[in-house]
Amino acid sequence: MAATAASEYSIDRKLSALVEQARPSAAAMRAAAESVDAVAELIKRVPQQQATPEAARGFMRDLGLETEKLSFTFRPPEVVRLAGSHAAGAVARPDVAADLLVRLPKECFHEKDFLNHRYHAKRCLYLCVVEKNLRCSKLIRKVSWSTLQDETRKPVLHVYPDGVNLPTPKYNCSILEDMFLEENADFMSSTFANWKALQEALVLVKVWARQRTSIYTHDCLNGYLISAILVFLTVDSGGSMITRSMTTRQIFRVLMKFLATSKVWAKGLVIQSMKKHTVTKEDIATCLKTFDVAIFDISGHVNLAFRMTKSAFLELQDEAACTLSCLDKCRDGGLEELFMTKVDFGAKFDSCLRINLKGNSKVSALSYCVDDESWRILEKDVQSLLQRGLTDRTKMIRVLWRSTPSEWKIVEGFSEFGSSPLLVGMMVSLEKSFRLVDIGPNPENRIEAIKFRKFWGEKAELRRFKDGNIAESTVWECQSWEKHTIIKRIADYVLMKHLLLQKDDLIHVVDQLDFCLLVDGQDPVSSSGAMLEAKQLRLLDDVPLKISTVQPLDATFRHTSVFPPEPHPLAYGTNSQRLPKCAATCIKSLEVMIQLEGSGNWPLDPVAMEKTKAAFLLKIGESLEDRGMFVSASEDEVNVLTSGYSFLLKIFHERGLVLQKPVGDDKTQSALSEDKMLFQRSQHSSMINGLHGRYQVYGPVVRLAKRWISAHLFSSFISEEAVELVVAYIFLKPFPFHAPSSRVAGFLRFLPLLSSFDWTFSPMVIDINNDFTLKDEKEINVLKWIAAYAKSSAELLTNLTLHGQSGEYTWELVVWGKPSKDFCPYTPLNKGAVKGLHDAREKLLVNFDPTTYFLRDLKCAFSKTFKLWYGSIEGDAVGLTWENPKKRGREEADETVPEPTAILKEVGDVGKGLVRGVYLVKAPKFQ
Repeated sequence: MAATAASEYSIDRKLSALVEQARPSAAAMRAAAESVDAVAELIKRVPQQQATPEAARGFMRDLGLETEKLSFTFRPPEVVRLAGSHAAGAVARPDVAADLLVRLPKECFHEKDFLNHRYHAKRCLYLCVVEKNLRCSKLIRKVSWSTLQDETRKPVLHVYPDGVNLPTPKYNCSILEDMFLEENADFMSSTFANWKALQEALVLVKVWARQRTSIYTHDCLNGYLISAILVFLTVDSGGSMITRSMTTRQIFRVLMKFLATSKVWAKGLVIQSMKKHTVTKEDIATCLKTFDVAIFDISGHVNLAFRMTKSAFLELQDEAACTLSCLDKCRDGGLEELFMTKVDFGAKFDSCLRINLKGNSKVSALSYCVDDESWRILEKDVQSLLQRGLTDRTKMIRVLWRSTPSEWKIVEGFSEFGSSPLLVGMMVSLEKSFRLVDIGPNPENRIEAIKFRKFWGEKAELRRFKDGNIAESTVWECQSWEKHTIIKRIADYVLMKHLLLQKDDLIHVVDQLDFCLLVDGQDPVSSSGAMLEAKQLRLLDDVPLKISTVQPLDATFRHTSVFPPEPHPLAYGTNSQRLPKCAATCIKSLEVMIQLEGSGNWPLDPVAMEKTKAAFLLKIGESLEDRGMFVSASEDEVNVLTSGYSFLLKIFHERGLVLQKPVGDDKTQSALSEDKMLFQRSQHSSMINGLHGRYQVYGPVVRLAKRWISAHLFSSFISEEAVELVVAYIFLKPFPFHAPSSRVAGFLRFLPLLSSFDWTFSPMVIDINNDFTLKDEKEINVLKWIAAYAKSSAELLTNLTLHGQSGEYTWELVVWGKPSKDFCPYTPLNKGAVKGLHDAREKLLVNFDPTTYFLRDLKCAFSKTFKLWYGSIEGDAVGLTWENPKKRGREEADETVPEPTAILKEVGDVGKGLVRGVYLVKAPKFQ
């Protein structure tokens, strides 16, 4: 019996808990009661007037009534009172509608009106008069028609009050905040008084927060709230986590840890001391049902964090966690990263969206004077829509609308508020963001399936999957190189559908830089074919020493080539495919390092070793030629053309790393340095490949960085490998950010890194394998003018993300030339031009780049006159800056400085047939 009683008691407790959860809060009930009173008063005040059948002509017709005898004089109701669950005190969520009973006056009816639906007709006409008057009231947001229990002849009115002037939580907090402002200010001032470390910590936290533009804002942190949180940590209710014995740095760390990891946030913060506690657990629970974050002030009446949203708090926690990691891992305790680096909205988030809501009907339909302001309501709507549409494709979505204009005149009211665009920042989950299909509910779950179709509209479709499962779904088909735009397509679709926006109202910064990576509208990123052909070299079995390792060295193989080579029609085997009408005259070779199996017969003499390598390469070339490949071989290099690509083969031998370098033999020294260079490049390629495996967007970011370097003519000053390492730094040491998950965000961080890094005094250590020691650090010198250009480019790109900016430059023409007929970039392959495949291949220039040779000639001819600037990627210009002769010594300084135009004409002569025009931008200062 005891067990049975205990069981029943447990069930009763669970049922009580269920009932409690089903009941609306007391505040909601009070608000509903006041709304009911307001609507009842409006109905009672409807004036006497004539009720005519024209107001419900269709209703009368369908009941089969003659309208002539149905007119009557409308009189105010005798009684309007609350009924149903509200009157009984038994309201159950989510249906919290209140029932109003309206007693119609007897004067509106005749004795026989109960016959032939005349009662129903007059009942309807009475409600028509009520509806007409309710629609004219500013207190009513909406009035709609329905039926009582689905009985068509008994219509009812659904009335939705606007809520104007009704007490609401945020409205109340707005007033209470001012009421207790002085009391809170006194308490905080007394806490900070004569506590230097706490004062300094407050300043430090403010600097930290202000550098992070997306958390130091209206819905997250401000100086007052930071002070309140610090004060809470000093009182006993906050666990006295901060004591007077702590230093400024210790207080800062305690605060960051509390923000990032404390479970107290889920219970609410109360600044009152334990002895003077007036806030009950019920008060806190009620507050947390209404607000996302609760920080009760010293009075216990005000939630100081009533403006803080859930998304803002989650971002704050993430920033604090990142800061803790930075404190432990960065040099000087993260001083540079935490307090001196601006965490801009555009650089922080992987994807940024600007929404123009000026004049939008959704905004204009909202009243300014509701519990939450219209701009805050739209922020929540956008947040909700994007979270529902993007699901787990994003790790964080942040919506901010700074509605207050920069120069506001009170006489103009709110007319200019909300004129700036609403900003959305998204942190992407890479492993999920490229997903092509989103699977929704099973159609057997009708309610969820209907909701899914209502939300997605025409994009929703029923699909059968490979596992036999049938489900609602949305499909975002695209080519593999376009997958990074799926998030943009989803966000644009959802917002245009549900917020009635136009395409021009949405500016999503995702693919704006893609144009500089495309060839004929496609991104030539695939290099798997070339990779497979290179690795087939290991299958050769007729070489004296077996090939043990094949290491691709070209950037194409590590996904960092801006424009990976396209298959060339003349670079196939003997059974080549059908030749097109023409083909490129030049073909670039992809460098591949070969390592042979060990043998004690290798010569010790460096020159003999190089001769042996050449012999092996020629033998490998013969073997490949026997297998149907086209081979272009010489003692210096062997190029193999197969499957559309050209491979430049290099042999590496470990002995070349340890042999002593002879003195006075340039050729031997060059050979030895080549072995070391091959080894370094091999290590570099392996590490970069591993990095790309960890970070999918690393390759696209490097390609954009190389494009920028080339576009600004810096290719002569920084190598491709150096660019790859600098980009690697923003992934391996991303502080104060997370590693980027989009190409735009990565590029936006690459430029500030170039412009702000202390190249003069600090080495940049890129520890890909996490095995460097301080002894391994070597300084990487990047020229200062690259940093200056990077700063201006970063500012331009940031402005383009948020606003837009343009400019133009002019040049002065010095000389104009015509293209040479001796060299043509394309070779005709029709029968009249070439005799056959062999003849066509004889005309193919393997690993030849005319621009490279032109630059070499310029350096030789004007080594003491100019510094060369050029872009290695699709560059059509070479920059020349005069070297000041005064810096080269007295003898050279005394030489006559040639007239600029004359010497530039000599430059044109060196590149005759290749140079189209020479322009003088600015004459040298020493002229």
